[in-house]
Amino acid sequence: MNVTLVPFGNAKYNGGVLTCQHGPNECTANSYEQCAIDEYPAFKVHFPYFTCLESAFLKGTEDIAATSAKCALRSLHLLFESHASPTNASPGARAPQRWTRPSSTRASRTRRAPPPCSASTSR
Repeated sequence: MNVTLVPFGNAKYNGGVLTCQHGPNECTANSYEQCAIDEYPAFKVHFPYFTCLESAFLKGTEDIAATSAKCALRSLHLLFESHASPTNASPGARAPQRWTRPSSTRASRTRRAPPPCSASTSR
């Protein structure tokens, strides 16, 4: 069986603005998850990080950046250099964009691939 994680949920892009069903923290968590998938495409590598972050989010964590760093260290054995955002842009704004279906023609013309995550190995 092949599994592809899509960290997008029930978010919507409209006029270039991303709105996540559970608020901005969900958008931020989605961005970190997408960065992990981009950096570590093998499912068995990124899935433990994904489940760690999802579990913390579902338990109500508010500090997604700190939680992401803990999950990355525990699951991927790496440290994120930037805890503000995995894309060094507005949290959640870029990483999930590739998974969306644009709500308007304008949005489809402005779609860009996200920049890579800021991460370094801790070894």
